[in-house]
Amino acid sequence: MEGELIVEVRRERAYPFDEPGRVLAHAFFPPDGRANFDEDEHYNDGTPSGTNLLWFATHEFGHALGIHHSDVRNAVMYRLLHWLYAEP
Repeated sequence: MEGELIVEVRRERAYPFDEPGRVLAHAFFPPDGRANFDEDEHYNDGTPSGTNLLWFATHEFGHALGIHHSDVRNAVMYRLLHWLYAEP
């Protein structure tokens, strides 16, 4: 099986982002598979300020691979990403 996952950090024109702290990213289900991240956001790597990029990217890549939201509150695919600002 062959596939490709494309990640872009930019201002999306077709599906625009808003100001920082609102829409952080979006991903498209297969066969498109694109994941776009808002370049105006402050992403971090386990620090107390900003959005944890590893956790957020894992969620968005899940969508790009075809995974829907989960109803399980602590799941990485939970609809509301309440855990983004916490330490893993």
